Amino acid sequence: MRRLLDALFPRRCPLCGALLDAASDRLCPDCAAAWRREGTARCARCGERAPDCRCLPRALSDVPVRALTAAAFYDPPRLPQTAALLYRLKENPDGGAAAVFSRALSSLLLSRLARMGETPSAWRLTYLPRTPQAVRRYGFDQGRRLCRLCARSTGIPSASLFTRRAGEEQKTLGAAARQQNAAASLSLARTARVRGGRFILLDDIVTSGATMAAAARLLLDGGAEAVLILCAARSCRVQEQAE
Repeated sequence: MRRLLDALFPRRCPLCGALLDAASDRLCPDCAAAWRREGTARCARCGERAPDCRCLPRALSDVPVRALTAAAFYDPPRLPQTAALLYRLKENPDGGAAAVFSRALSSLLLSRLARMGETPSAWRLTYLPRTPQAVRRYGFDQGRRLCRLCARSTGIPSASLFTRRAGEEQKTLGAAARQQNAAASLSLARTARVRGGRFILLDDIVTSGATMAAAARLLLDGGAEAVLILCAARSCRVQEQAE
């Protein structure tokens, strides 16, 4: 079946569009090498790479989450391949970017839980839903897709716990307005059961952290025992890299 699908719908690199041969991974060799180089970037504040950076956005600084863990940094001028892959993730449901990020996130998540001494099956994956405007525009929810792929890779059960009403686009707002907008547009679904649960809250990118903070508070106020935040990328100024 895989061979038939590859013949009918040949796989292409989500970054450059090059055809992928059977030996290639989710990216062509050149793009994969460039993305790996960007993965060595270090936070300009603490000097750590993305998976180990513990610098919290201000909106999350007073929310008792267990950790904020990211697979990559988002700093377009210095990390253009990562930025381009995130754009593909948001705009193209079948372009391969979700598979690239879900693989990185699944490995990172299992490693993080092991370091915390946690049993993966004791947790549940959930995600921040896309705004209704964005779903109408692009026709899919990239957070839901990432969550399902990570659940399949890790064996950690997943659940859709949030509903999101139409609101303003977060990227158009200032810090205070982002927090108000996130709190007003996000709520727990009526069928959500969170009391006593341990949740991994997943999103594609964390910028100000306002929406993540609102979601984490909803879970904790609903009786969740613990919340771990996981994202494909987090907005961060990185150190200048040597050529």
